[in-house]
Amino acid sequence: MSCRLLFLILFSVTVHYLNAQVVRFSENDTTYIFGDKVNVRSESSTTAATVAQLVAGDEVIIIGETETKTTLNGVELPWYQIRFQNNQKGYVWGGLLSVLRKSTLKDVRFVAGVTKAVKPKADEAAQYSIEVRAIRNGTVLQKVANTIKNEGSMYYRPLEVGARGLKGYKALLIVEMGYEACGYPWNEWYILWNGSQLHSLPLCESVADGGVFAHVERYEFPQGPDENTPGHIGKEDEIFFTIEFSATEELEDASGYNEDSWKRSRKLRWDGKQWLKPVNMGIPKD
Repeated sequence: MSCRLLFLILFSVTVHYLNAQVVRFSENDTTYIFGDKVNVRSESSTTAATVAQLVAGDEVIIIGETETKTTLNGVELPWYQIRFQNNQKGYVWGGLLSVLRKSTLKDVRFVAGVTKAVKPKADEAAQYSIEVRAIRNGTVLQKVANTIKNEGSMYYRPLEVGARGLKGYKALLIVEMGYEACGYPWNEWYILWNGSQLHSLPLCESVADGGVFAHVERYEFPQGPDENTPGHIGKEDEIFFTIEFSATEELEDASGYNEDSWKRSRKLRWDGKQWLKPVNMGIPKD
């Protein structure tokens, strides 16, 4: 069984992919402007003439990806030709476009993007600074940031209205980053919206090697992500952090295998400002 398939079975969700580079868009994708004030250029260059200026949350449609790439704050991405207000056209650098496409709750739009990338050493994974913003009428209401050290591409899931039944919250966003190969970590970042504030949960990190081992971290809410996946057995204002582990090792005499598996779930704690991941999440005692 492949690692990616294993993750999909354990998570039981549908994920939309942005492959081949950290952020990628396809023709006819609809998304929003991520940057505060963005100059739309006549060509795919920072020195080209400005044809219009868009603000955070403005909706655009992708016409196509150019071969031109630009590196800003360590992030190398291509330029995209876009269509926007009154069928105008121009070019925008990929880092100024939101990876959370069509994520809207009433009059609030949610956008996300990579603001910086640092690679400490050539043989180490890059550290990506990622930001999620809540925007109303071009004004940023709230924003939260996180740093993910990982290989691979960014992924997104559709906005979940209702935040899986969690009391006091109206929506849940999940941004993912990972490399689709065995033995590489897979990160999930959960962000909650209560109607006026964004609350960031600590990162979940999972890793697996098909048929050998799997370490999967996830959050469990009062309701599951779909009708086939139940939520936790708890109160409406509780979130559980869960770790599932399994490993298979062949015996030295090749007569069979040792199998080990365990699961542990503990409640997150709200300290009045943020959700805190529980401690003592190691191997359960017999």
